[in-house]
Amino acid sequence: MSHLLTGLFSEKRRRWLGLNWAILGGLIMAFAAVFAISHYVFHVPVQAGHSNHLASEGSIAMTLIVLGAGGALFAVMGTALLLTNPRSSVCQPGGKR
Repeated sequence: MSHLLTGLFSEKRRRWLGLNWAILGGLIMAFAAVFAISHYVFHVPVQAGHSNHLASEGSIAMTLIVLGAGGALFAVMGTALLLTNPRSSVCQPGGKR
């Protein structure tokens, strides 16, 4: 899969994309961490949608899991793009290992 991403872009464009994905993933994970700390440490209630009802603990936990996992996925993919060298034989289709 890495040769697919590295073959589509020039080196400069791939590094730019990897850096931005890593930064975006870090920001999403930071938002999830601030959300978790504000709710679980400082007991800030979370409103469900546009209603006057509070969100259940299960839906809050699931939201935090999805945000954290999505941010981690972006951060890992961005880091992989930054660390992958498209000129090495491992990344080339049919290259020797």
